[in-house]
Amino acid sequence: MKTPGGSSAPPEPEDLTTFLLPCKVQRPDYLAECVGSVLAQTDPCWRLLVIVDEATPAELPAQIRALGDARIEVVRQPAGSGFAGALNYGLERAGSEWVAILLSDDRLSADAVDVLRKRRRESPEVDFFYSSRRDIDAEGRYLGPPSQARAFAIEDFWTYGSRVKHLLCWRRSKALAIGGFDPAVGVHGCDDYDFPWRMAEAGCVFEPVAECLYEYRVHTRGERLTTGVGLDRQIDTLGRMFAKHGVPAKAIHTYVQGALRGYMIAENRGGAGTYEGPLRCYSEWAEPEAEALRATSRRSRRFFAHRVDRLRRAGPDGLKVARKLLGEVRPEQLRQLTLYALSQAVPELPPELFFDPDVQWHQQHCGRPFQVAWANVAVFEDRLAVTAVQSDLVQRIGRAPAWRTRVDNDLGAWASWLWNAVAAYAADLGLRQVHAPSAALVLERVIPAGRRVGPELFERTYDDALLERFTAREEAGWRVVDVEAQRDRIVPGRKRVETPVRRPTICVFHDVERDWGHRVEDPPFAERVAAGAPGWLEAMLAAERRAGVRATYNVVGAFLPEVREAILAGGHALAFHSFDHTVPSGEEQLWQCREVDYRLKGYRPPQSRTEGLTDDMLCYYNFEWLASSAYSLGFGEPRLDDGVAKLPVHLDDYGLYQGSVSYDEWEEQALATAGGQAFTAIGLHDCYAELWLPHYEAFLRKLGAIGELRTLDEAAGDVFLDQARWV
Repeated sequence: MKTPGGSSAPPEPEDLTTFLLPCKVQRPDYLAECVGSVLAQTDPCWRLLVIVDEATPAELPAQIRALGDARIEVVRQPAGSGFAGALNYGLERAGSEWVAILLSDDRLSADAVDVLRKRRRESPEVDFFYSSRRDIDAEGRYLGPPSQARAFAIEDFWTYGSRVKHLLCWRRSKALAIGGFDPAVGVHGCDDYDFPWRMAEAGCVFEPVAECLYEYRVHTRGERLTTGVGLDRQIDTLGRMFAKHGVPAKAIHTYVQGALRGYMIAENRGGAGTYEGPLRCYSEWAEPEAEALRATSRRSRRFFAHRVDRLRRAGPDGLKVARKLLGEVRPEQLRQLTLYALSQAVPELPPELFFDPDVQWHQQHCGRPFQVAWANVAVFEDRLAVTAVQSDLVQRIGRAPAWRTRVDNDLGAWASWLWNAVAAYAADLGLRQVHAPSAALVLERVIPAGRRVGPELFERTYDDALLERFTAREEAGWRVVDVEAQRDRIVPGRKRVETPVRRPTICVFHDVERDWGHRVEDPPFAERVAAGAPGWLEAMLAAERRAGVRATYNVVGAFLPEVREAILAGGHALAFHSFDHTVPSGEEQLWQCREVDYRLKGYRPPQSRTEGLTDDMLCYYNFEWLASSAYSLGFGEPRLDDGVAKLPVHLDDYGLYQGSVSYDEWEEQALATAGGQAFTAIGLHDCYAELWLPHYEAFLRKLGAIGELRTLDEAAGDVFLDQARWV
């Protein structure tokens, strides 16, 4: 500014804006653009503090000092103080009442200082201004229109997220009064999330600035906070920040799950927009939690690092047992908490042990190794009711005697850790109580009459393991744990996320029905099929063996025992294709199938006729997945409905039988379909095998070049895991 005599005079305190520019390391060109945007301001009333640390290359301060502008100062923050420490150091050294942040890869609009100064004069009651902003790419080009700054309510911080985004400009005195930036939040959210949230809680007056004053660079080149911080750390940081502000656990986890899909994963991978891949949320108890788990147990137990996936499925006999214990329960209320050992906890146990069907009788692993145990639960408005707690691995390890001692020693405490995980789930959901059945209640209501079962195993699992962790009162055979009263005994797991990247999934399956589907419609054809089907089945299995492919065989239950051994010998998945090929297939078919086999997970209705089949029925009779045509289901991608994985079928070989398409045309369509989407299911009938069997092995190899050939059991496991959430 000029005085009337023409001499320079310092700006008034209300006019000057000090920009804090923390810069540990940055690309020289980005830094030059960033500082250049300050130098280009139309209003000269600014000061720039460039804050470096001991790790900053010497070239960076030299680059800044070479500009020769007295308004720019390079300062070095105390060692080890991090991003929040850099901002606090700058806040202390700022020479003006108004302070703002500029990140070293971003830019200001040329009128930023001018607009802020005018707004401060127009609104003297305001303590905190925040402007609209615009994304730019690595080259500085605009990415869409500006994001408009809007007013907010305090609850927006834990429902929508922070609406207070750069450019931020606030009163220094107000910031110092709340202690500045919180180092505990670290590099993820301490500036444009926790800081304005705390300022708002302190009663500061905020005002959005409609003008776009800030340009935010979206890039993967060089240092960037969102890409330089791992997802696990971001999740932990957000959790601590929300908890500090008194946000309930369920609201925390709901927000973070949305943020992961909305921006966290996309930005962490260097992109923008929403994340569309699978998102698997789980809880983990490793060495940091080991001491707390031991300390909260009334009995010394050998800890093993583990994770628990909260799956939206009923689990073995889940709906049936829930109704025996609880009365009317809907499938959508049921969850399964599946406990897996972390690989480092079982280095001496072979992964194949965890898939052995003699040991893992219920096959609850979803294709993941190291599955140890599970709990089936029902979620109500105010309570979590446990209906089953079980470990096939530990309870059946006698069938693999070579590993019995190791499993008993390393994993024998599974029930204690699982009960903790159950209570932690209830706490995350904000529920008041956990209701756990006593061993006596389970034996009375669940175990079939006439079955000779000793009570010792149930007492260890349902009574001893629960009561060594928690205090509970008894109510009509149930043990009731008050979650809030037991809070100091519940050890929460760290919230973790997996975002698997996989090749397109292709499922080839066979509807094995012999002549049953054509006895009425086409008797001569049925007669030929009856003679040829056994040999065709052998040839199908041989082709898959040579190609190294595992397929899925949906077999008519009436003759399943005749073909079971040959199919399982090839490592294939087995499922039901109704009991006797009745169309449409209803509840009677389901229970007749279960009279034949109680473990098979899948059901494939004849002709994709799903009339009379409900999710409740499928769940009650222990079916985890349903495969039917995409047309009959009404969608073309796998999804989860009321605890049942729905697997759409995109193509079968009926057109070959009808003669409406040649084999070459059919194969071309199949390969094009498989190559154009993430999931494809292709059905082949044993009764039509003579129409495609000569080409089958080559066809499998062509499919293998496009994607990963997997069974429908494996695809269903992916559906459950991909829908795993914290709440």
